[in-house]
Amino acid sequence: YPLPDAGSYAPLAYLLAPLAVLALVALAVLLHRRGERSALFALAFFVLNLALVLQVKQVGGAVMADRYTYVPYIGLGLLAGLLLERATRERGDGVALASIGVLGLALVPLAWRQAGFWRDSETLWERALAVAPSGRAFANRGQLRQRGGDAAGALADYEQALALEPGNVAANANRGILLLERNELDGALVAFEAALAREPRNGPALVGRALVRHRRGNVAGALADCEAAVAANPTDAIARGNLGFFRQQLGERDAARADYEAALALDARLEVARAGLASLASADNGAQRSLAYVELALELSPGDASLRYE
Repeated sequence: YPLPDAGSYAPLAYLLAPLAVLALVALAVLLHRRGERSALFALAFFVLNLALVLQVKQVGGAVMADRYTYVPYIGLGLLAGLLLERATRERGDGVALASIGVLGLALVPLAWRQAGFWRDSETLWERALAVAPSGRAFANRGQLRQRGGDAAGALADYEQALALEPGNVAANANRGILLLERNELDGALVAFEAALAREPRNGPALVGRALVRHRRGNVAGALADCEAAVAANPTDAIARGNLGFFRQQLGERDAARADYEAALALDARLEVARAGLASLASADNGAQRSLAYVELALELSPGDASLRYE
């Protein structure tokens, strides 16, 4: 559940929440006065474990999450058990067991329905958007659509994410990648710059800006961006592979080869590294090495005529 917009009125649930807290306090006072130590313990177990995740000091962008209640609910379970035990004390264990059975059966369809929301990532974010629309949820669903080849759907999600959260780094970076694929360089650059304004070491945004700079003829600027991306995350195969590509463009063949090989060690199917090594190897004297790299590149691009020619 995302934090509510600071510029809007608090949702009704936030306004009613203090009443629930006061009711718990009143119940605790009543139990204490009656000497109900077991019930008071059960309630205290709930409250104290919940207090650990109340976001008094904000961590992340969520104000609360269902998982925060998993352990505290043990306390409410104990309290419910005590109340059930007392309500059925004179009627025997059979009534108590029957009551628990009915409650359990009532929870089965709810549990089944809830488990269905975790079938896959897209279903999960669809549910998140239905319950509490947020920039993060739109950005994550957009990323899934982007990976699935639905560029139009992904762009729509990123637009929604940025409408709710203009500074969303992932939405800006991924939107920039889609615009770059459309060769809309101005829009892509604006998106990458917006992401980097919030997170200067963001790898996808740095690599994306590098590709925009390269297409505009600024190879040195592209190289600087990829160097920054690799420095920020040495295990970023895409950044490392593109760094090799830009070094090759500048004539730094040995450094480029080292970057390509490092990138392939991280991701053996990275196309820019395979094709780059093939192009370097074709100019080398070692025919066997050249053939091996060209074959690697052809695995990803079997219809590439120039690679077939090599």
